[in-house]
Amino acid sequence: MKQWWHQEIEYAAKSLGSDLSSGLPSQEASIRFEKYGPNQLKEAKKYSALRIFFEQFEDFIVWVLIGAARPSLL
Repeated sequence: MKQWWHQEIEYAAKSLGSDLSSGLPSQEASIRFEKYGPNQLKEAKKYSALRIFFEQFEDFIVWVLIGAARPSLL
């Protein structure tokens, strides 16, 4: 897998068959759309605030910190 973020802009555009000033030709864009689908990110799942709160207690270090704080509360 190429690390595109490490490449020069001109090199990345040339490697992808694109032009920096005009983009992809319409025909090539249609072919890529059919092959790869729309250029969209998948929507992430929504989590409720209550679920996020309870997920905090799944981590072991949280329980260690609670245990360390307990003597000072007593």
